[in-house]
Amino acid sequence: MEALRLILRERTRSCGCHDQYRRKQPRYAANYERPATPRVHHLGSEASEVTATVTRLRRELKEAEDVLADEQQRRDEVARREAEARRREEKERQRAEAERQRAAAARAAAAEQERQRQAAAQAAAIAEAARQEKVRVRNARGTRYKFWCAHAEDVDDNMSDDCTCVAINGTAAIFLYEGGGWAYTANLCTNLFNKLNGRSINHPSPLYVAMGTMDRYYIRFANGKSEWVGYDCMSEELNSASRTVKTVAFGRTFESYFIVYEDGSWSYRGDIPDGLQKQIEKREKRADLACVSLGPEGEWYLEARNGKAWWNGLSQRNYDDIQKAGKNNVTFMAFGSNDNYLIRYT
Repeated sequence: MEALRLILRERTRSCGCHDQYRRKQPRYAANYERPATPRVHHLGSEASEVTATVTRLRRELKEAEDVLADEQQRRDEVARREAEARRREEKERQRAEAERQRAAAARAAAAEQERQRQAAAQAAAIAEAARQEKVRVRNARGTRYKFWCAHAEDVDDNMSDDCTCVAINGTAAIFLYEGGGWAYTANLCTNLFNKLNGRSINHPSPLYVAMGTMDRYYIRFANGKSEWVGYDCMSEELNSASRTVKTVAFGRTFESYFIVYEDGSWSYRGDIPDGLQKQIEKREKRADLACVSLGPEGEWYLEARNGKAWWNGLSQRNYDDIQKAGKNNVTFMAFGSNDNYLIRYT
């Protein structure tokens, strides 16, 4: 546009008034003078030409300016469209990214929900398996009971489904529970009483206990340590044994005892009832025992690992309670002096 203005200015400048004309030499002698021709001024036509040129240049300038304006408008429109396209593209990118993040979050939430569901299902399955195992164990050791014991009211109060072990000797009773607790009645033998009375909860809990007459007992704690009072031969065997003791029974004499180990093996010494010895012989001395109980009057109870059990030498009252419980439901028997007994059954 500036260039057009310069061209217009130059053309205007070059268009002057032609008021001077070239004079022709006279054809006649010097003394002859031709009459002067009057001058004719063409200022009007020159001005018109200049005006036309200016008008044309202005028109061309206007056209050029319009072209430039159109071009600028076109460029602006292109830039606007490109900016709009970039804006839409960025908006679409942001929308796609938001959708991707939403989908990823939804997948993560679904995966977490599924993980929690599976974890909850697994925890529920584990809890149910633990519950069923607890029920199985409790049924195996007996959830119901009948007894004829000293301190009957205390025995009745302390017997429960979570009682893992019970021992009697005719003058006292002791109870061990799931979770490591214990309870006992009055007249507990002094040595055993001292082991339990005031025992700190930080100390290992008792896991198994057995009692006999003449202050004999055996107790095993959670740390594997065992203590007992009994015949010297029993002490020698327990001190030298590499197997874990499952049950201990004390017979009618101080020297008599019967030990069953966790692997089903067993040993005994002293005055053991004939009926028990015959049953062991009848079973070909198989090392598959689960429990043996002895009483001071020749009572005995034998249980194999397959759940079968045998007993004999019992009082009539004891037999009557077994009949009431159902002989196939009996899971454990313990005996004490003065015809004391305790039956566990399911």
